[in-house]
Amino acid sequence: MWPKLKEQLPAILITALLVIVAAYLIHQKTVAEMAQSQQDQLATLRDEMKASNDESNQRIDAINTLLKDAIAKRQADALMTDEDFAKVNADKVNQLATAIAQKIQPYNPLPKTPEEAEKQQNEQIDKVSTRLSEKIHPILADMAADQHLTRDSIHA
Repeated sequence: MWPKLKEQLPAILITALLVIVAAYLIHQKTVAEMAQSQQDQLATLRDEMKASNDESNQRIDAINTLLKDAIAKRQADALMTDEDFAKVNADKVNQLATAIAQKIQPYNPLPKTPEEAEKQQNEQIDKVSTRLSEKIHPILADMAADQHLTRDSIHA
């Protein structure tokens, strides 16, 4: 058995060496492919992170600008004198009153001349007095009827 093993030993060693070299080459190729795959994934992640970072920076810049504007406006309001502040508030109230008047005006048109104003006022007074007399008339009639009562009708 030893002599045959000695004859086959060089073939066994060459075969083992070839298997080891082939395994090493396959391992190297696999490692290189995995490294390339990881590099590609890292590059994709870097691009995504860079895009996310840019978007975050834009949001931060927008918020900073908004805050700076708000602070500047607040400082400008704080630096106003009481008279300026009152004037600004009065302007706001006047604008609001004008807007409300424009909304209400179609329902109750304003008179253009003093005569129209007097006529409109007289019409309103007539309407009110007519309604008042209609409401009071039954009450006055009841009171008048009650005054004609005699002592006998009251005791009954």
